[in-house]
Amino acid sequence: MSPTAHTQANFILTFKWGEQTFALPLHCVVRVEQAVALTPLPGAPEHVLGLLNNHGQLLPVLDLRPSLHLPGGKLAFRDQLIICRNEKRSLVLVVDRVLGVSSYHLEVKTSSLLKAALRIHSLVQLGPDLILLTTPERLLEVESVQELEELLTVWQGAAPQAGPLPQDSKL
Repeated sequence: MSPTAHTQANFILTFKWGEQTFALPLHCVVRVEQAVALTPLPGAPEHVLGLLNNHGQLLPVLDLRPSLHLPGGKLAFRDQLIICRNEKRSLVLVVDRVLGVSSYHLEVKTSSLLKAALRIHSLVQLGPDLILLTTPERLLEVESVQELEELLTVWQGAAPQAGPLPQDSKL
C-alpha cells in the first residue's frame, strides 16, 4: 500500500460503525438525522430496515453493520441516519454515531481484496489514523440493489397515490 498525496483537501463525513471509523465523501451526503420510526417493507433483504419518508420520497434505510460483523440489525433510538445519494438514487444508512466533517490530503492505495471485504473505496489518512472511505456504490452489492429496486417499484406501484404521505414520527 503506497500513499497518494492530494494537492487540495477532500472533505468527508466521518462516522462510527462499532469501534471502526468510516467516512463518506461529503458530496454524497444530503443530511444527518436522529433515528425515526420507519415504514416496514415486507419482503425486503434483511439489511433493509424499512422506508424513510423524506418529504414525500420513500428512501430505503440500510443497516450494513451485520454484514461487517458488527452488532446491529435493529434501529435504536441512539442511532443516526445519514441520507446520502449516488447518481441513481438516494438511500439512508444507519450508523452508530456521526463524528463530523473532516478533510484529508493523503489516500493510501488499497488492494481490491480488502476493498471488497470491507466495502470501501480506499483508506485515507486523517491525522494519525487510517479511515475507511466508502461510497454508496461500494456499500451495496449488485444483487441486493437489483432486488431492492424491484421491491421498491412493486411497493410504490401498490401505494395509494392520493394525498400526502404521513410524516415519520420520532422514536
